[in-house]
Formats: sequence, C-alpha cells, structure tokens
Amino acid sequence: MRVFGISSGSMKALVVAWALLMLLTIATAFAGKVGADVHLGPVWLGSLAVVTVLKARMILTEYLGLYRAPGWRSGFTLTLVVLVGAMFTLAALTPV
Repeated sequence: MRVFGISSGSMKALVVAWALLMLLTIATAFAGKVGADVHLGPVWLGSLAVVTVLKARMILTEYLGLYRAPGWRSGFTLTLVVLVGAMFTLAALTPV
C-alpha cells in the first residue's frame, strides 16, 4: 500500500501514518464534542464510527504490517466494520 506515494513499511510511511492518526484523533475529539454534555445525533455518531474504522485500519496496515497480508487486513477490517456498526446502531437506537 502506498500512502501519499510512500511505500508501506518504511520509516517515512510510519511517520506519515502517525501524523494522520493524530489528525484523525483531533477530528474524533471534535466529532465527539469532547467536554460537552450533549447527546450525539446519528450524524455525529456516524462520523465517529467512520473515523474509528479509518484509524484502526491505518494501525493494522502500517504498524502491524498487514499491508503484506491483504487477506488478513480485509478480515480485520470487516470485523471492525461489523463491531463498530453494531455499536453505532445500539447507540443510535438508545433513547435519550
């Protein structure tokens, strides 16, 4: 896998992945309205779910080296999507 033209597994790819993870962490904090005592609607919950899956996939790909095993990466991604989707559904259906 190539991120911004950088091949996976190199030190440069790890640094770029780390920087992207930090940006996604900031995005998660804003989407989750950290520090606010509010109920998150489905749009905010959905954005949190998407960012969570993207971060997990990036960690699996770059830090665990699953760029070399696309089958395993796909299996883990599917599992993540199912679990995060189930959590999203339960949270969205929970009455305020």
